[in-house]
Amino acid sequence: MVRRWWARRNHPAALTKGQTTASHSSTSDADPVDPRLPRTLSAVITHGSFCYAARELGYTQSVVSQQTASLEGELGVELACRRPLGPTQAGARLMVHVASILLRIDAARAEV
Repeated sequence: MVRRWWARRNHPAALTKGQTTASHSSTSDADPVDPRLPRTLSAVITHGSFCYAARELGYTQSVVSQQTASLEGELGVELACRRPLGPTQAGARLMVHVASILLRIDAARAEV
């Protein structure tokens, strides 16, 4: 719970004009999202478990949790319900796009 409170409190939308945080300065809508973050969310939602997602991705469970929280912080919405684990409405809407985004990233890597 503390992490969600901190993310909401320090999200750029919650800051007053001219205020920034040390870990996350104000961003514009054009800032790119780290491609690992949607891949991590996809694994979490697909497996229904942070542990299994971590195993598939070769990360620790805490990294998967941090990456999921990071994506939620960037977007300003909760994407996964923790108990029981599953997508929120916003997470389900994002998952519609994640599959095509990951395919395009993989195709681009294959062409390079």
